[in-house]
Amino acid sequence: MAKNKLQAVVISVLQETVKVQNETQSRHPIYGKVKKVHKKFLADCASFELKPGDLVEITGVAPISKKKVWKVTKLVQK
Repeated sequence: MAKNKLQAVVISVLQETVKVQNETQSRHPIYGKVKKVHKKFLADCASFELKPGDLVEITGVAPISKKKVWKVTKLVQK
């Protein structure tokens, strides 16, 4: 996986894992209407104390488990 970086909001906190949600906007190719697209990811966070609502930066890494391929790199905003 490429070293992608995204900013996402923490939804829930598990043991050494957080569930984050990324929100982007996309435009319909024909009608031009702008819509919000929400995508949820599981990310590894062994060294951060996070709470729901925190804004974090996640980076793509080699697979840690079946669904975890992201790692929290820094806390942007509490």
